[in-house]
Amino acid sequence: MDPVRFFLAMALAFPSSPWFLQRWGGGGMRVLAGAFIVFALASVICAQSNDYDIFLIARIVQGFSSGLTIPGSLQIILRHYPSTSP
Repeated sequence: MDPVRFFLAMALAFPSSPWFLQRWGGGGMRVLAGAFIVFALASVICAQSNDYDIFLIARIVQGFSSGLTIPGSLQIILRHYPSTSP
């Protein structure tokens, strides 16, 4: 059941990503850096956890933060390479 919770948290992060991008701005760089930091901290918690419930909570946090990396990175790409269509 662990991958299901991870991907469910990732899927829940996609609709909330515009709020994060608007709230913290920075062209997506702040959100992307924050998501990487949160993912790394959750990874450390997963590695050090002795309790299955703490492990699952850390995996859910990992899934949510990894779900924010895709829209954040796309925002950065679109800002640096705008559309050139007529």
